[in-house]
Amino acid sequence: MRGALVKVGAAVGAGALPLVLGQGMAAAGAPIDGSDGRSVELTFVRNGQEITCTVRGNSIFTYFGEPTGTVMRGDTSIDPEEPGCAESVTTLSVRVRWGPEPGDEPSRTAIGVSEGGTTATVLTSDEGRTGRIIVDHEATFACDTGFCRVATNTLPK
Repeated sequence: MRGALVKVGAAVGAGALPLVLGQGMAAAGAPIDGSDGRSVELTFVRNGQEITCTVRGNSIFTYFGEPTGTVMRGDTSIDPEEPGCAESVTTLSVRVRWGPEPGDEPSRTAIGVSEGGTTATVLTSDEGRTGRIIVDHEATFACDTGFCRVATNTLPK
């Protein structure tokens, strides 16, 4: 990634996720859930001006039991109030990958893309419990060297 500086921030704190689907295994039959969040800063030059944009990736899953199964959500977003970010973003994407059975590595995929927007979201589900869940977050910005990209992932399960 030429012409850009990437800084990875600490995990996003509680309450930063836009959707809370459960509260863990408080009682038998209660939903099982998990979430993860991460912020990444990208600094690049566009039209001779230095711009720093914060890209946020959030993910959540909830297993509701049979017959509902598992619901998974991923979001990739930028702050439209950061100077130059909304005007420079070309694409935001989020990809949820999961294994179809407990213990399985990811082999199924759902993708969400936003071209020129400030948020990309994907909401998907699978019957039963799932294996490992990985959510990939990516942002691409127009910059003086062409396109500057930053990517990270979150691991809700």
